Amino acid sequence: MPASISLEEGNAYVNRMRTLLKSYPEVKTVISQDGRPDDGTDATGFFNAEFFVPLIPFDTWPKGVNKENLTETISAKMQEEFPGIEFNFSQYIEDNVEEASSGVKGQNSVKLYGNDLATLEKTAKQIQEVMATVPGITDLSIFKALGQPTVKLILIVAVPPVMAWLR
Repeated sequence: MPASISLEEGNAYVNRMRTLLKSYPEVKTVISQDGRPDDGTDATGFFNAEFFVPLIPFDTWPKGVNKENLTETISAKMQEEFPGIEFNFSQYIEDNVEEASSGVKGQNSVKLYGNDLATLEKTAKQIQEVMATVPGITDLSIFKALGQPTVKLILIVAVPPVMAWLR
């Protein structure tokens, strides 16, 4: 969601997304996490939402429905209902292993380094545009480094004058 979204506003979206996901007969239940975990293992903001969506057994699905076309159908519906929000789909353990090994969520990633965040973001968009033309590439997204709220703290420590008797 937008990087500046509040937890309360994000919760409203997450509740609507959870309802949409649960509307599919192949979905057993939907569990969501809005923002980041309390243990600090994922340094993301309130704009991030993750969903655990266990599915009913594949052999009970309607004829002709498979995981790939279910994912495509759900993705299209989510994009239609929530324009401007980026969605991607992965396996829970796969997602955790990929993030632990590369620092990002996804099978493949391009990391840019530098001091100028505006230039990095511009370059990332150019890379995304080129990669979008490659057949077979799906779920392209850019990890946003700009626009995230920050707080600058300045700590002022008052030191008492040295006492004359300490000299």
